[in-house]
Amino acid sequence: MKRALAPEPEPALFAASHPLLGNLPGAHQAAVLRRLALVELELGALLARVGETAQTLHFLVDAAVSLRAGAGPGRTVELAVIGRGRQ
Repeated sequence: MKRALAPEPEPALFAASHPLLGNLPGAHQAAVLRRLALVELELGALLARVGETAQTLHFLVDAAVSLRAGAGPGRTVELAVIGRGRQ
């Protein structure tokens, strides 16, 4: 059974309700809003690698991110999960 996807959030409404972005002064929040882009990533997409400089900052809208570490050849261990994922 397919789930209905939630409508995409309006960037200004998302920013106002986000715990970090919502507390920025108006001019700073507006500067961040101009650079926001909603992206949809495939399940299992890699966001960053250890030792590499990140090129993007992700604010989770309707997602969960897993922090994993190597645990030997071909093995990983999940250290944390951030976000709530689709409801």
